[in-house]
Amino acid sequence: MSKMTDNSASFNFNYLLLAGLGLVSIAVFIIDLRFPLGVAGGIPYALLIMATYWSRRKRHTVGAGILSTLLIVAGYSFSQPSGYLVMAVANRLMAIIVIWGTVWFVINYKRSLNRIKKSEDRMSALFEAATEGIIISDLNGRIVMANQKIEELFGYPREELVGEKIEVLIPNRYQPKHKRFRLDYYDDPEPRPMGQGRDLYGLHKDGEEFPVEVSLNHFENEEGRFVISYVIDITQRKKAEHKLLKAHRELKQKAVELKHSNEELEQFAYVASHDLQEPLRMVASYTQLLARRYKDQLDEDASDFINYAVNGAQRMQELLNDLLQFSRVGSRAKRFKKVSSEAVIENVLQNLERYIEENDANIVTESPLPELSADKLQLVQLFQNLIQNAIKFKKEGKPEVRIKASELEDYWQFSVADNGMGIDENYQKRIFVIFQRLHQREAYSGSGIGLAICKKIVERHGGEIWVDSEPGRGATFHFTIAKNLESAQEEKRKEAIKNQIFS
Repeated sequence: MSKMTDNSASFNFNYLLLAGLGLVSIAVFIIDLRFPLGVAGGIPYALLIMATYWSRRKRHTVGAGILSTLLIVAGYSFSQPSGYLVMAVANRLMAIIVIWGTVWFVINYKRSLNRIKKSEDRMSALFEAATEGIIISDLNGRIVMANQKIEELFGYPREELVGEKIEVLIPNRYQPKHKRFRLDYYDDPEPRPMGQGRDLYGLHKDGEEFPVEVSLNHFENEEGRFVISYVIDITQRKKAEHKLLKAHRELKQKAVELKHSNEELEQFAYVASHDLQEPLRMVASYTQLLARRYKDQLDEDASDFINYAVNGAQRMQELLNDLLQFSRVGSRAKRFKKVSSEAVIENVLQNLERYIEENDANIVTESPLPELSADKLQLVQLFQNLIQNAIKFKKEGKPEVRIKASELEDYWQFSVADNGMGIDENYQKRIFVIFQRLHQREAYSGSGIGLAICKKIVERHGGEIWVDSEPGRGATFHFTIAKNLESAQEEKRKEAIKNQIFS
């Protein structure tokens, strides 16, 4: 409705303006008939054309130029010019030149003003649409302009802010220092963030403080020098930083506790498995001695019972040996050195040479294997467990194992693929848990600790291990080794903090 009213008022103004100019033009024409003006006739017409500046439309200015030209020509035709004919024509032509020079001037002047206005409108739109609050203040610290965002941040209508000292937006305890900092900035007005190394706070109209980030800049025009302050509310960022810091402290404390706990568990596992070996050997030895010495005096049930006891003691010894081996991954680990993966595979194939021949297995390396920073003995154990499992859990036919490596940005990724019986998706995570078995002991030997050891070795090297498999279609074990262990550990620490924050 307001826009329609404005358009109607503009139309009425243009109509009255053109009507007035028309009447004045006719008056000038009549004077020109009575008293031939010659070149001087262009002057009143030029003034009339300049009056079309207040009309918004270009065609009004051009129309005034055409009308003035026609009236100049008509004035010459109907008047009785005195003097020379050539002089009279020249005067009229000069008048026409004055008229169209004025038309050109008015059109270009209006065009320049329109460009300036459009530029100012764009700047004003940007000023209001800015996502940060913007305050313009003079050298006395008084607010000259503020945008919509400032109103939202501080709760003041901008009409209340204009003319006020900028300290009205700053908590009382900071105001004395701020005045000094403001004067210091005027001495060296370069673009820079405000309050480097300090926390800054804004003061809402209701008296509530909130953390802000402020950047300063300056400009100068004919009215003087001014300072631009860009204000951002960082309340949410501060809350996130506080939450992150808290999570970091908690995670660090948990990491220390977990480290102590793991060290104690590894020490316990080592001591327990090592110290229980001797009593178990005694149980097994004396049980076997009892069987030999009293063989003829025992009935069949007693012999079976003795065999159960011997077998149980031997299985317990195997479990203790595996537990001892598992605990040594962390407690007896070697320092990382440059290791050739090719040399590691050669070592593994030598260790498993007889086992490979007995099962007629084919081991293939499909790509050049890289040099790593790693614990060589643990890499040998890792590959040996994976290759041995690939051969053990074979289908009918010749086992085939393929090893390859590919380079990622921060890791080397290895794959050990076989053509064996495969693993159901439901068990693909369970197999990496210590002492977890998928088959009966009578079908396949082992305690179920091999893949748990692999997982622990890979994690010590900053990587992860997983399997892709379908029953009956073989299995591919993937694992990564970090190129830079410290970077990988830091990345995992950040990921743990992130998960803790959003959990």
